[in-house]
Formats: sequence, structure tokens, C-alpha cells
Amino acid sequence: MAFPFIILGLYLLTDFYAFPAIKKVLGKKTWVKWTYWGINILFIVGLISMIIAIMGGMRVRSATTSWFFTFFITWWVPKIIIATVMLLEDIVRGGKWLYRFFQNPPTQNTFTPPETIAKKTISRSKFISQSAIVLAGIPFAFMMNGIFRGRYQFTLHKHKVPIVGLPKSFEGFTITQISDIHVGSFDDKEAVQRGIDLIMDQQSDMVCFSGDLVNNNISELQGFEDIFSQITAPAGVYSVLGNHDYGRYDNTLSREGRRHHMERMVKAHEGLGWRLLRNEHDFLVKGEDRMAIVGVENWGKGFGENGDLDKAAKGTEAADVRILLSHDPSHWDEKVRPHALNFDLTMSGHTHGMQFGLEIPALKIKWSPASWRYKQWAGLYQDEDKKQSIYVNRGFGHLGYMGRSGILPEVTVLELVKAEA
Repeated sequence: MAFPFIILGLYLLTDFYAFPAIKKVLGKKTWVKWTYWGINILFIVGLISMIIAIMGGMRVRSATTSWFFTFFITWWVPKIIIATVMLLEDIVRGGKWLYRFFQNPPTQNTFTPPETIAKKTISRSKFISQSAIVLAGIPFAFMMNGIFRGRYQFTLHKHKVPIVGLPKSFEGFTITQISDIHVGSFDDKEAVQRGIDLIMDQQSDMVCFSGDLVNNNISELQGFEDIFSQITAPAGVYSVLGNHDYGRYDNTLSREGRRHHMERMVKAHEGLGWRLLRNEHDFLVKGEDRMAIVGVENWGKGFGENGDLDKAAKGTEAADVRILLSHDPSHWDEKVRPHALNFDLTMSGHTHGMQFGLEIPALKIKWSPASWRYKQWAGLYQDEDKKQSIYVNRGFGHLGYMGRSGILPEVTVLELVKAEA
């Protein structure tokens, strides 16, 4: 439990630079000091209260923690930027002073009036402080837009997926993929319904869900069953589990409690009309052509390696096409691509694109901090031989940060096409 206290220490450390800069720009007004430190105290008390609650084995609602984290990080990130700018300014000024000191050591004849130094220092310092605050305002506005607008701004992505040797009967077959619903974070059923309508408007042959139905506990689904059970498709709706679906993050569950949680999770998928694949497969048959839909338990470094690809794919050797549902995209490079069987298309999620980044397709700009951890973090990727593809969905919902800034919630339509020889 040392990590929350480290965060608290770093949080307070940013005030060493951030508050003087804010005070320099706004002036030494009493309301500035009381407002700034009043907000700080609220966040500090909230963070300590949550630490105590979690250590005491109390259940803290995921929505409560998420909203707290959202406003905490939205308040902290601008302060980090201000503090960074002011620290860099001090480093530059310190470096210049040392350079001048060693190049031109002070003599008795060298004298600059203190009032001149003060005048120059104050002018430059205030300018830097103003610049830092303006710079910090950019991510603040970006994140606030993500909270109040972006998190329910469902966006459609369409891609053609070339498959080597695709039978004619499956050419043009369409799959709508959704991932990372995280239903426990939703607080607007009408907005969620708009996302469901977007899914159904695509009229795809099949729908696939690539994991993380909940945040912590299956009880979060209560009240949303009627919405998500609307998702249907002619060839069926297939699903797998994500790392959040096992009850691992609910600290109130015992081993027996987790077992019962999983029983309820399986029944929930059945109740929605979704075919949950747990290290198993199913077939779609058109004449003599067969497409294998393979689904594995969650497999991801640091997030539980429950997936058994060998077990899931056993019996699909004669399939013409193999479609794999695997929640964590790191599975693709680690286990899927090196496998003896070829998986033409893997559908994953998990990353959310960090719910923060920048995407401008017209300028071919696509960036998120998620790219620092995951090689495949959003969109369509192919291996060197172009025999295998993976699509990483940006997620339907949101978690932790209750917003979507730049990386919007996604509904994907993948159309299978025959790869050119």
C-alpha cells in the first residue's frame, strides 16, 4: 500500500513550484490562497479516506473512485505542467549563472543595483509563470471536454481485413466488434442506448465482444441488461472475458466469493444472449466452408495468464478461416503469431488507447501514452507476411478517468476480403 502515499507525496511536491507561479500571476489575494489550498485539502482527505477504506476491506463503489480519480488527475496534470516549466526555468537560470560565474568571476568593481536585479527577475519570472499557466490550461480544457462530451461520443471505425485463401462464401462477411464496456462507469442510460443503436445500425453478420464487461463486480450490470441484450446478429454474438471480469479487483470477495462471481458472470452472458467462449471454439458453416470462432480466457503480462490457446483451438485444424477473440493485444506477439495454427484475424481491446491521445487521420497522426506499453494499441495491424491481422478496439466504455480525450469510444465494423495474391 506504499504506492498511494508515494502519489500523495509527489502531489504535494508539485505545489512547491505550482502555487508560487499561480500566486505570482493572480497576485497575493486571500481568495486565491484559500481556494487553491481548499481544493488541495479536499483531494488529500479523499485520497487518505479511500486508502483507509480499502485497507479496512470496505467496498468502495467503482463509480465513486473513478469520479474521484478523474477530478484528482484533471486538477493535478496542469499543476505538473506548471511545476515542470518552472523547474526547467530554474535549471536554465542556474546553468547560466554558473556559466557566467566561471567565465567572469565577480570582482570588487562589478556591481548591479539590487533594484535592477529585482526588476528584471520579477518581469521574467512573471512571464514564465504566465506561460506555464497558459500551457497548463490546454490539457485541462482537453480533459474537461473528455469528461463532459467525449466519454459518450461513440465513433464508428470501418476496415477491410484481407485474408489469404478466404473462401468465396465468406467474402464480404462483416463483424461488428465492441470491447471494454466497463458498465460500472456508466451513468447515462440514454447515452449508452445511442451506442447500442450505432451497433445495430451496422447490420453486421456477427457481433464480437472482446472482454471487460464490468469494472469489478457483475452486480454493476444490474439495470443495463435490457440495453445490452438488444445486441443481436444473424451469425450470433460471441464474447470472451477480460481481466476485470474475474472479480480480482473486488477486495471484498473471498475465494468462494470469486467462484460465485464467475458463475454469475457466465449466467449474465447467457442472459444477454451472448455465446461466451472460455478456451473453446465454435464454427460457422456455409456449404463446405468453415469459419472457426476461437475464444480464450484473458492472457496478458501482469493481468493474469488464464488463456489456453492450444485448448481453445484444438479441433479447428481443418477450418478455412480462424477468428480469435483475445482480450489483451500482447497475447498476439507472445502466443498467437508463433502458434502452429494460423489465426487470420485476432480481435482484442484492453488498452482503451489510454482514453487520452491525439488522432487526426487526415494528417496520419495517431498517438497515445498507450503506445509506450503496447506495440499494438489501437486499430488494425498485420504481421510481416500479411497472413495474420489483429484489430485492437479502443473500447466502448471508460474506466478510471471518466472521460475520453482524443481517443473516443469505438464501435468497429470489420469486413473480411480475400487477400490479393
